[in-house]
Amino acid sequence: MKLNQYQKQAFVRAVMDDTPFPSDEQIKDEVQAAVVEAMSSAVREVYRIAPNALATNTACVCLSYYSTRFVVGDVDLHRVTQPWTERLRKRAEAKNQLEGVVNGCSTLAQLKKMLPEFEKYMPSETMPTKNLPVIANIVTSLTELGWPKGAEVAA
Repeated sequence: MKLNQYQKQAFVRAVMDDTPFPSDEQIKDEVQAAVVEAMSSAVREVYRIAPNALATNTACVCLSYYSTRFVVGDVDLHRVTQPWTERLRKRAEAKNQLEGVVNGCSTLAQLKKMLPEFEKYMPSETMPTKNLPVIANIVTSLTELGWPKGAEVAA
């Protein structure tokens, strides 16, 4: 069976979704706690009383790839976030390697031969689109958001 681009992307997404990684919220909490721990005692006391009075900085340490603002005080945020950015870099590198292998395969047989450990994530001959995301009631969902333009938004 010939693999199309969507099937390849769905395969990679399924494998990466099954690879453990903390939630963005958990990472934000961990980083802020590490920053507070790295603060000098005087700055930590100000943080305890009035965290908004301290300097902030941003870092990209989450899967969402958006920068997150942290209260840093007198801390070098880049130094403190290195373990998290390294973990994010390693995940992106693994995904790129997986995509490289998958994109090098044009058929399901080639993919099975290259990555037999991941067969449970692959489409099958009988169900070639098993990894499709659920697309149900798309018209209803879009109508609730005001589609088509100028239509009244459902409450």
